Amino acid sequence: MSRRFWFAVAVGLSFATSLPSQQVRQQGDRSTAARAAIDRAWDLIAERAKSSDAAGMAALYAPDAMMIDTGIPTLTGRAAIEDALRQLLTTSRFVSMTHQRASLEIDGDIAIENGIIAPTWQEKGKEPVTTTERYTCVWKRINGNWLLLRDVGTPMAAASAASDFTDARRAAIADTIRSLGDAAFAAVSNRDLDRLFELFDPAVSFINEGDFIKSWEQHQANSRMFFRTLKSIQMEPFDYRVEVLSPDVAVWSGRYRFTQVDSAGVTTTGTNAQSWVFQREASGWRIRHIHISAPPGR
Repeated sequence: MSRRFWFAVAVGLSFATSLPSQQVRQQGDRSTAARAAIDRAWDLIAERAKSSDAAGMAALYAPDAMMIDTGIPTLTGRAAIEDALRQLLTTSRFVSMTHQRASLEIDGDIAIENGIIAPTWQEKGKEPVTTTERYTCVWKRINGNWLLLRDVGTPMAAASAASDFTDARRAAIADTIRSLGDAAFAAVSNRDLDRLFELFDPAVSFINEGDFIKSWEQHQANSRMFFRTLKSIQMEPFDYRVEVLSPDVAVWSGRYRFTQVDSAGVTTTGTNAQSWVFQREASGWRIRHIHISAPPGR
C-alpha cells in the first residue's frame, strides 16, 4: 500500500467533511469556519477509513482531482481514485494514524496545507506497517464543500526510511511477492487472464525472447486470442528466488515448466526463464517489468 495514497485518503476526508455551507455563512468568517471544519474532520478520519467505503471516500474528491507521488503513477479524476481505493481496501485494513500539520493557508475558495502524516496499514496475513511522509495539498471549495483538488507527497529522508526497513519487514515483503508469483501462475493454469492482467501495471515494459513488446494492450489482446486455441495449459514455477531491493521494489526471478494442449490435441512442453520487477503502488504490488527467455538451443 502506498504512503502517498493513504495520505490523500485521510486528508481528503478532513476537508471534504467540512461544515455545511449554510453554517459556514452563519459564522461570518469563512476562513475561521473552514479551519474549524478541517480540525473537526480529522476526528472522523479513522472512522471513515475503517468503514472501507471506497465510493464514499472517492466522492470527497473534486471531479478533476489529481494525486501525484514519486511512488505511484499519477491518479487523475475521481473514478481512478475510487478504483485504486477499492483495490487497496481489498488487500489491507487501516489500523491507526498520526497527523502533524505544519501550516494551513486559506484564501477564499482555495486552501493549502502542509505537514507530516504517519498511517499504519496491515496487509492481509502480514504485520502492521507504519510509513511517514511529508505532504502538500491544494483544496478547493465547490458548492460549499471543501474537496481535495491536488496533493503531492514526498517520502521522509532515506535514512529515516532505512531505519524502519527491518529484516522482518523485508521477509514479509518477500512472502507477499512469492504469493503474487504463485497467483500469476495459478491464473495462467486456470486460464483466468482477467486475474492475471490485474497483477500488472498498465505501464509495464515487456521483453520476450529479445523482442520488446511495445503495446501492452495489444499483447493482452494477442494473449486472449492464443488462449482460445488451447484446450488446457499448466505452468509450474521452480528454481526461483525473490530479492527485496527496497520497501517499494522487489524482483522475482527463476524458471517455470509449462505443458499446453492445443485444439488439435497436440501437447507442447518445455521450460522458460523469467524475471518480474514488482513495484508497490497505490493499489498494492504490481509488475512493472517482465522478461522471458527460452533456454539456449531450444
